[in-house]
Amino acid sequence: AGISLSGAHTCAITGNRVISSLGPGLSISGANGNLVYNNAFDSNAGIQISLTGATRNNVFDSNIVTRGESYGIFSNADSNAFTNNRVDTAKAVGIYFSGADTNRVTGNWVHNTRLGAGLWMENSGGNFVYDNTFDSNLADGVLLQGLSNNTLDSNTLSKNGAGGVNATADSCTITNNRIEDNKSHGIWLNGADSSTIRGNRVYNS
Repeated sequence: AGISLSGAHTCAITGNRVISSLGPGLSISGANGNLVYNNAFDSNAGIQISLTGATRNNVFDSNIVTRGESYGIFSNADSNAFTNNRVDTAKAVGIYFSGADTNRVTGNWVHNTRLGAGLWMENSGGNFVYDNTFDSNLADGVLLQGLSNNTLDSNTLSKNGAGGVNATADSCTITNNRIEDNKSHGIWLNGADSSTIRGNRVYNS
């Protein structure tokens, strides 16, 4: 990895530029309460930013994540915050949560994912996704799959190659989003029981 934290707590990683690492740009495992601010991760061979294990209460703010050969951001960790990051031209998925609960995803721009969704949350619950832009991704803007109680509020989802939101998870709250100019559907619920859909503006999908 370009930068690796394992069991390191309350560190600040700021102002770095990690380019063309043979592994992840940043790997964090079992590390709590760290700040990752204003870094650039570009064209790394692995996942650009990876969170695994008992990794909690970390803040990822104002980072630029571009290109790369895997996920822009991957997490199977709980209770972290991703704020004001730019994730551009990831190969697989822009932001991918797998078994990651109670995270906050706010104010990010996820653009031009080459193979998958802008944000994919798989078997992840209790996450809050607010005021992000997911645009021009090859598949869905946001894909919610498995588990429940995720909230998507006040996001913009536009010009994605499939749909704006695709939900197969129960008890989703999808409110106040602007969803426009997506190729397939605006909002698609497939087996997503007990969900709340309110106040969304859906155009040209």
